[in-house]
Amino acid sequence: MTKLFLLTFNCAKLDQVESGFVDELHSALPKQCPDLLIFGFQELLPILEATSYGLVDVYLNNLRIKIQQTVSQFYHTSVEVVAHEHVGAIGSFVLTPHQTYVNKVSTSSASCGILYSSLKGATAIRINYKDEEFTFVTAHLAANEGNVDRRNKDYWRLMTSMEFGDGFSVLKPNSHTFFMGDLNYRAKHYGEGEEGDSLLNNDELTGVLSQGSAFIGMQEEDINFKPTYKYYRIPSWCDRILFQNYKPGDAKIVKYNSLSSSKSSDHEPVYLEIEVYNKPNKIINEDGLLILDGRDMRKSFISQFENYAHLVADFFVGSALFFTTTTNGRVVIGTSTFLLLLLHWWLILYLFLFNLI
Repeated sequence: MTKLFLLTFNCAKLDQVESGFVDELHSALPKQCPDLLIFGFQELLPILEATSYGLVDVYLNNLRIKIQQTVSQFYHTSVEVVAHEHVGAIGSFVLTPHQTYVNKVSTSSASCGILYSSLKGATAIRINYKDEEFTFVTAHLAANEGNVDRRNKDYWRLMTSMEFGDGFSVLKPNSHTFFMGDLNYRAKHYGEGEEGDSLLNNDELTGVLSQGSAFIGMQEEDINFKPTYKYYRIPSWCDRILFQNYKPGDAKIVKYNSLSSSKSSDHEPVYLEIEVYNKPNKIINEDGLLILDGRDMRKSFISQFENYAHLVADFFVGSALFFTTTTNGRVVIGTSTFLLLLLHWWLILYLFLFNLI
C-alpha cells in the first residue's frame, strides 16, 4: 500500500510564501504522514516574471522550502524533496519521509498557451516508489467560460507532449497516473442563487468525463465541497484532481476536499488523500496505444517542435511586456526613440551642410 497526498493551488500571481496559505496546510494534512506528498501550483508569478526560468526557479524553491519545513514540523519527522519541475508559472514538487524507497525519478513539461507559449501548460513527475511507478501531472488549461473544446484539446496535447526517457508520454502501462491543476472547466449555466447539486449538474468536466471527449480512463471522486473559484465570476470547480481508474478495492479515497480556510487567492486549494493497493486499470497497451480507440499516446514529432517553440514565444511575450508595462522598459523605448530621432536630424543636417539636399 502507498499513501498519497496531492494538493493543487492557483496562486493568482500573488506571493504565497509569506501569505497565510502555508500556515493553513495543517487543516488539510492527514494525521499520519503519507508516503508521498505532491504539490502542484499554477500562476506562481505574474506573466512577465514567469517568462524567466531563473525567477520561477527561485520562487518555487522558496515556496518548497517553506512547505517542506511546515510539513516536517507537523509530522515531527524530516521530509525530503525528491523531484521538482516547472514551466512558465506552473510548478510542482514531491516530498517524502522515505527517500530511500525512491529509486528512479524523471520529469518533463509542455506548453499549450497562445502561440505555443507557456502561459498555459503542464509539468509532470514520474517516480518509482518501492515497486510501484507513479506519474503526477500539474496542469493549467485554457480559461474563460464556454471554452470547453479548447480545454479538451489542451488536455490531449499535453498527454502526448511529455517524455521521460522510457518510450512513453504521460500514460504508461502498469503506472499510476494522476492529473491535477486549474483545469478551468466551468459551470455551463448559472442561475442566481444556484448552488450545490444544481450547479454541479452543469459542470463541464462532469460532462466531458461522461462523454469520453477527454480524460478517457480517468476518474474523479465525488465532489462534496463548494466551488473553488467563485469570487469574481461564475462559481465553478476549476481546481480538480483526477486519477486513473481503479477496480473496487484497489484504491481507497480517504478525503477529497478544498482548503476553504485559505483566502490568499481567488482560487481555493484542492487536495486528495488516497491509498493505493494495486495497479490501476490499463488505459494504453504496451505499444502506447489507447485501448479504447487505438490512439497513439506516445510523444509525437510535432509536439517536440511545439515544446521548443515555447521558448521563442516566451521570449517575445516577455519582451513585449517588459517594454510596455515596466518603467525600465519604457525608458529603453523612450531613449531608443530619442536616439533615432537625433540620428535622423543629424543626417539631415549633414546632408544640408554639404549641399547634398
